[in-house]
Amino acid sequence: MNFPKKSPIRIGGTQKQQLSNGQIIGSDIYLPNTPAHMADIVVNKRETKLIPNPKNYDKIEVNFIQLNSTKEITLKHNTLLTFYSDEPDENNANQPKMYRFVYYNRFLDPQS
Repeated sequence: MNFPKKSPIRIGGTQKQQLSNGQIIGSDIYLPNTPAHMADIVVNKRETKLIPNPKNYDKIEVNFIQLNSTKEITLKHNTLLTFYSDEPDENNANQPKMYRFVYYNRFLDPQS
């Protein structure tokens, strides 16, 4: 997965593509069967923020707590992000399919 050189990093259900006029549209992190734009991650020098889309914030959890507003969330090391799709889970039809990510604020060497 190639992230953009500049933030924001867009998360959503639209695959990245280049239009005939050269414009690039779509999500940097593609999550199938989710709304087209769920949230953005803005990376600054000293902090990283999750900015939920006002239309879809209720489909996002941070550390197992469902968002109840569109307030920006400052991400800290080991923050768990969960995004829910519009499709049922393969193993439990009563639950929506989910995508989970862990935010790390540094590179980790698995060999150390």
